[in-house]
Amino acid sequence: MSLIIPPAIHDALVVYETHPVPIAEIELQAALRRAMSRAIDLSRDERRGAWAEVAAFHFVPADGTEREPWGSYFKPIRTGRNEQGLPTYSPNADDIDPEILEYWEIRASLTQHPLLRARYADLVWEFGRLALGAKANTGFAWVAADAYLTTVERRLVEHEAQAWRFIDRALEIAIRLNDLGRVRRAKTVLFEFFRAQQEAGRLTMWWKPDEISFGHDKLELSAAEVQEVLLTLEASLARFSDPKRPDQFDPQQTLAAADRLIRHRKRLDQPRQAVRVMKIAGAAVEGAASQVNPLQAAGWLEDLLSRYRELAMSEEIARVEQQLEGLRRLREGPHTGPHSASSIVVEDVAGPDSSGWLEKLTFGTLAEVLHRVGIAFVVREEGAALGSIDDTLRTPVLPGDPDVSSQEVLNAAASLTENSQLLGAALQRLLERHSASVPAFSGFLHGSGYFDVGRRRFLEDGLLGWLGGDPLKAIFLLIPEVEAALRLVLKNLGQPTTRSLLNGRVEFLEMAGILENRTFRLQVDRNVRLHLAALYCDPSGLNLQTKTNRGLANFDQLGPELANWVVHSLLVVAAIKPGAPLDALDMAAPGHGLAADPAGAR
Repeated sequence: MSLIIPPAIHDALVVYETHPVPIAEIELQAALRRAMSRAIDLSRDERRGAWAEVAAFHFVPADGTEREPWGSYFKPIRTGRNEQGLPTYSPNADDIDPEILEYWEIRASLTQHPLLRARYADLVWEFGRLALGAKANTGFAWVAADAYLTTVERRLVEHEAQAWRFIDRALEIAIRLNDLGRVRRAKTVLFEFFRAQQEAGRLTMWWKPDEISFGHDKLELSAAEVQEVLLTLEASLARFSDPKRPDQFDPQQTLAAADRLIRHRKRLDQPRQAVRVMKIAGAAVEGAASQVNPLQAAGWLEDLLSRYRELAMSEEIARVEQQLEGLRRLREGPHTGPHSASSIVVEDVAGPDSSGWLEKLTFGTLAEVLHRVGIAFVVREEGAALGSIDDTLRTPVLPGDPDVSSQEVLNAAASLTENSQLLGAALQRLLERHSASVPAFSGFLHGSGYFDVGRRRFLEDGLLGWLGGDPLKAIFLLIPEVEAALRLVLKNLGQPTTRSLLNGRVEFLEMAGILENRTFRLQVDRNVRLHLAALYCDPSGLNLQTKTNRGLANFDQLGPELANWVVHSLLVVAAIKPGAPLDALDMAAPGHGLAADPAGAR
C-alpha cells in the first residue's frame, strides 16, 4: 500500500483510538482539519493518506431516505457548481479508489473504538458496493451494523440523537441484508436504550421510538412492545397538554403527540380512541388560544380545525370555525395594538444614541422606512478572507464563490446575533409610527417585482404569524417565500431556475444553488449574498433553511429574533438591484457595527 498517513493526522486520531469515551463527530472533524493545517510539505502518497482519513469523517450521513448524489447512505459535506455549471462535491466519492477502500478495511478491522469501526466499515460497504457491484464484501456491512449497536450499548454516544441515528442505521443495514438475527438485536438495543432514557428522565426525543419502530416493516414488535410505545406517546400527550404545568405545556408538541397516536389508533381500527386523543389535544390548544393574541390564536386554531375535519368531529368543527370567524374580523386592517408591538420584537435598545438613530431610521413613509430598514441591517464584509481553502478536500467555503471565506460567514453570523436586539427595536419602532398592516407589507414587497402574486397567501399568512407573535409559523411559511423571490431574481437575470438530476428528472434550485450561480454572484451585491448565506444556507453560519428543511432546528431557538431576521430578509430581497450595489445609508448605527457606507457600496 503506497498511501502514507501524515504524523499530524495519526496523532489526532490516536487520542480517540486510545480512550473509550463518546466521540463528538463535529469535534473529530475539527481536530482532523487542525491536524491537516499542521501537515505541510506532504508528498503525493501522504496527501492521499491524509485524504483517506480526513474525508472518512467529512462524508456525512444522509437525511432520512435521501440518497443523493451517489445513491449511498453517505453524502458530501458540501456541494456546489463549477464555472461550467457542473456539480462539485467535497469530499467526492469519485476520488475513492481500491487502495483507499483497502485502507478503510484495515482500519475497520484494527480500530478498537466501535464508533470509528462503524464509520470505516460502513464506508467500505457503501462505496465498495457502488464501485465494485456484486464483489462488494457484505462482511463489512455486518461489521458496521454490529459496531453501531455496540456504540449505543456501551453508551459511547455524544447525545441521544446520535444514538437513535446509529440504531436506525444498524436496522437499515440488517433489513437490507435480510439478516433477521441482527434485526432482532437492533430491536433489543432500541428498547433497552429507550427504557434507560425513560428511567433516567432523559428521553427528550420522545417521538424517536415510535418513528424508528414503525418506520421499518420487518421490525416485528410484540403486542407488549407496541403498547410500550403507545404508552410513551400517551404520556407525552398528557405532559404537553397540561396547562397546570406551564414549564412543559406546549400546543405544538401536544398536536405532534396526538398526530402520532391518532395514526396508530386508525391502524388498530380504533376510531373512538382517535377521537378521544383529539379531544384531549384540542381542549389544550383551544384553551391556550384563548390566552394569546388573536393572530397567534388563529394560527393554532387553523391547525386544529384541519384535524377536527379529518376525524369528522362536527361539534368541534362548528365551534372552532365560529372562533376563527371572530378572529378574522379582529385582524382585518392595521395592527397597531399592544399585541402586535410586544409579541414580535425584543425589548427596545437603551441609550440616547440608539433612540435617536432609530428615530431617523423610521422617519418617512412606510415604503421609505421598510426600504431603509432592509438596507441598514444587511451584514457587511469585515476585512479580507482569512486562511486558504483546504485543497486536500477541495472544499470552497461558499461553493462556487471563493471570495467569501468561512471566517467571513462566521463573522456575519455573529453580527446577525449581535444586532438582533437593535433589529427588533427598529421593527417595533416602525410598527409604532406607521399603520403597518399585512396588506401594506405585502404590497411593498410585491412592488419589487420579485414576489409572485400567486403566492401572496403564503406571504401574508407568514406575516400574520409574525405580527401575531407566532415566530414558528412565520419562519416556516416565509423562508420558502424568500427562496421563491430569489429564484425570480435569477430568472430575471436570464438564468435557469432548475437543474437536471442524474435520473433525468428536474428539480428547482434551492437557495444555496441560487447564491452559487455565477451570474447571480456577478450581478447581486456581495453583502446581500454574504448576509443570505450566513442566515440561511452556509454551514458556517446560522444555516436556518437547511436546519428547518431537514428537521435539525432547535425548537427553542426558532423564536422572535430569528423570525425578525426572516422578515428582514424579505426586505433585503426587495432591495436587490441587479448590477448595482445596495443603496448607501447616510447614517451609521450607534456602536453596532452597521456601516453607513461599506466599502464598495457606492
